[in-house]
Amino acid sequence: MKLGEFNMLPIGAVLNNRYKITEQLGNHGYKYDYKAIDGKTQCMCVVSEFYMHSILVRECGEKEIHLPHSQRLLRECEYSKGRFVESAKLAGRVCNNPNILSTYDVFCENNTAYCVTESVEAMDLELHIRKNGCLAEDEIRYIARCLCRALDELHKKSILHLRIVPENILICTDRDAYENVKLIVDGGCWDKNTVRDMHVCTMYPGYCPPEGYGRCSEAGTWSDVYMLGAVMYKMATGIRPDESTNRFIHDDTKLPHELNPQISEKLSKIIMRAIELKRRKRYCRIAQLMRELSK
Repeated sequence: MKLGEFNMLPIGAVLNNRYKITEQLGNHGYKYDYKAIDGKTQCMCVVSEFYMHSILVRECGEKEIHLPHSQRLLRECEYSKGRFVESAKLAGRVCNNPNILSTYDVFCENNTAYCVTESVEAMDLELHIRKNGCLAEDEIRYIARCLCRALDELHKKSILHLRIVPENILICTDRDAYENVKLIVDGGCWDKNTVRDMHVCTMYPGYCPPEGYGRCSEAGTWSDVYMLGAVMYKMATGIRPDESTNRFIHDDTKLPHELNPQISEKLSKIIMRAIELKRRKRYCRIAQLMRELSK
């Protein structure tokens, strides 16, 4: 086995007697990602490992993670790991949607948790925008409609995403046109009937809806509408909207077509309605936004 990056699983490590690590993809927030080969299907996949960098420790070359001695830190770790597993299991409830990155397996070992998803050749939307600048209106509408289809599927299964940001949207280079936009679901989604906190939204300034800073009972499909609207604003203008809490004090958000004359006033108005601060003024359901984008 090759040791590779410190704290990460070594190349060649086998998880769940099935997944053999072939490549270390790196650190993504609260997790490490690896490419692996599934010994059962002989297909490539991506294994995400829950890892809280400020709390957990793994000795170089080992598989098992050392837990903290502090009871407070241990409780914090167990809660976050539980959320990781819960969210991954929710993602696994959505099968065969071409615009959602498929989740195949969830399991616990080595004092942590793992989620297995499909492997695709892709770049995230943030990098796509950085590379190409403001996107053309046709591309914005296409990507947004793909995301609407993904979110509509989640909402029908009572799942709120709450992490709709460019980094969690993949533009695939190895898929047909209809399925070349994929939303990453594992990691922070909630059953809409049991939302206990929305702090995950506040990690994404500019994309977090106002209710992300309020009571959990205020979360709903309209929260995902806001985040998708903010992503559309970024695609159209190259910048994200100002943080929603700041906009409540003084909202000088410019219309997308004012910042980018290539964007029509019609699309500009759709985006601005999606990021309305008062949820009753937004599209309350993704299906409404989808219909507007398809006109």
